[in-house]
Amino acid sequence: MDNAIFRKMSYGVYLLTTMDGERPTGCTVNSVMQITSEPATVAVSVNHNNFTNECIDRSGLFAFHILSEQSDPALIGTFGFQSGRDADKFEGLSWEKKEGVPVLTGGVNGYVVCRVVNRMETSTHTVFLGEVIETDGVEMKFTGTVPSGKVMVDGYGVGDVGSVVLRDRKHLAEDGVMIIVATIDRESGCVLAGPDIVSRGFVYVRESEELIDEAKQLMKQVMDNCRERNIREWGNIKSAMRDALSDYIYSKTKRSPMILPIIMEVQGRAID
Repeated sequence: MDNAIFRKMSYGVYLLTTMDGERPTGCTVNSVMQITSEPATVAVSVNHNNFTNECIDRSGLFAFHILSEQSDPALIGTFGFQSGRDADKFEGLSWEKKEGVPVLTGGVNGYVVCRVVNRMETSTHTVFLGEVIETDGVEMKFTGTVPSGKVMVDGYGVGDVGSVVLRDRKHLAEDGVMIIVATIDRESGCVLAGPDIVSRGFVYVRESEELIDEAKQLMKQVMDNCRERNIREWGNIKSAMRDALSDYIYSKTKRSPMILPIIMEVQGRAID
């Protein structure tokens, strides 16, 4: 089994403390997680060979400390690279007891004191389940749920971009858009102006004049055909224009740009 994948997971570095009888001790750990909010419960994993494991097992209490960017890196060496069985890891450090557990009063971003309520043994580690009984003044409570997985942030909107919007954006990015603009007479249905075609992200108009001119003629034929068949409903006219142009463009380019017909109605007469 390739264990390289585990190096891609996120970990922290925490200082774990407890009492060895009447003296404080501790170690560094990288696996601490919140399990529940009410009651506030956390889990911490400690190696069997670590002296702190024995001390937590005897005392039934522990505290973990959260380091900050300003924390002295020497703290990690003091608590992580020597055994509390032989060394006084608290020598020269400022600390006090909270609920019977030693906690550092400087150089850390905060601490959480826990009482062991359960444990689970693995082949190499003990996972202690602890109920939170004291913190350094930071209130811990359930405040609601948050979205998980990927969250789309779009301007001021967070998580409110629907699948249809994302589909249209992908379509525009891949194939571009063609906009058909035409003006028709309200009474007769005759084309007064256009149709004109605007292309964005599809073809460069100056280098594709023949394609665009043929598309315009096709749109004029479709609109004239709708007038002859007495089709006046805008939705039906736009649908016919969209279908005809889509088939034509695909036959010529094997691409499917987004097609947006825009029809304006005015009172007037057909332009010869």
